[in-house]
Amino acid sequence: MTAKTKPKPKEVEPPLIGELTPEEFRQKLAGLLDPREQISPERREEIKQLAIDFTAALPSVFGDELDRKTMWDRIGTALEVAFAKTAGGDHEFFIEQVMQVILAKRSAASSNQAIARVMATLNEWTNEDRQAWITYFSTHLVPILVHARNAWVTRPKKTAKKKEESDK
Repeated sequence: MTAKTKPKPKEVEPPLIGELTPEEFRQKLAGLLDPREQISPERREEIKQLAIDFTAALPSVFGDELDRKTMWDRIGTALEVAFAKTAGGDHEFFIEQVMQVILAKRSAASSNQAIARVMATLNEWTNEDRQAWITYFSTHLVPILVHARNAWVTRPKKTAKKKEESDK
């Protein structure tokens, strides 16, 4: 009796994702490739607006124990620190890091409708789009702060009378 030998299964090579030059690989690994080249102009505008909306919501959860005179500097620093600590498109980790640096109270952050809208939108996006959103903060920080500050300053403010009416 001879032992039957099973034929070796034919090795199948996985399909190529796309070839990168060594330089492109290093840039992609380092996060240096311009994500704008891979994103449509419409999505780029959505990324910009969502970054502004998120940043404009931060003063409402800014820690009471911090100096309001340095609020926008602190918010800028929070965004830089969060970007440096965040790997990939982990937007929830990014947002958590921002909240820690600005000493946001959990109750204020969790009840903030603008932040909830930003998170809901990001949850619907692809990982690449979320990563592009996070990267946008590092490549456009000053313009984001300018637009967010203008949005914050010109927002409709609740007066005591309006608050009483909304409580009824």
